[in-house]
This record gives sequence, C-alpha cells and structure tokens, in this order.
Amino acid sequence: MAFNSIFGKIGRSASEEAVFELVTSKCLPVLMYDLDVCMSNSADRHCLQFSVNKIIYKIFGAMAKDSYGQISEYFGIPSVEQLITNP
Repeated sequence: MAFNSIFGKIGRSASEEAVFELVTSKCLPVLMYDLDVCMSNSADRHCLQFSVNKIIYKIFGAMAKDSYGQISEYFGIPSVEQLITNP
C-alpha cells in the first residue's frame, strides 16, 4: 500500500535509484512493522518477500525468478530474512 501510493505519485518520472531509496526508507519499515516483537514463521516471511518482489516487478516488469535477488542486491534492498534477523 505504501509503495503504490509513492509509485502512483512519481511513476516512471524518477530514476530506479530514487524509487528504491524511497522503498528502503519509507516502504520497508511499514512492511516490517512489529516483526521484532511478533514471531514469524516461514509462510509469513515468504509472503513478505513476495511483497518485496512485487515492488521490483512493478518497477521493471516481468523477469526470471532469480533476477529479483540480483536486483535487490544491486540496489541495496535486504531480503526479508536479513531484515528479520538483523533489524
């Protein structure tokens, strides 16, 4: 929801770097809210990672499954597993 609001305002007029900076600073904290106090299972983590992958999909379009991790790494977006273990 936070990403859709931001992406709806800036659309394709901003660079990918700017969009990912906004994702990292504004959207991921909303997505990860309260995970430090609530237990999460693998299904929860998979669902959250799917949300992050969907953000990448909306920015770049269709791609191979392994590309999501490479793009996340390139733009400095940690995986959900990293965010949960290293808050």
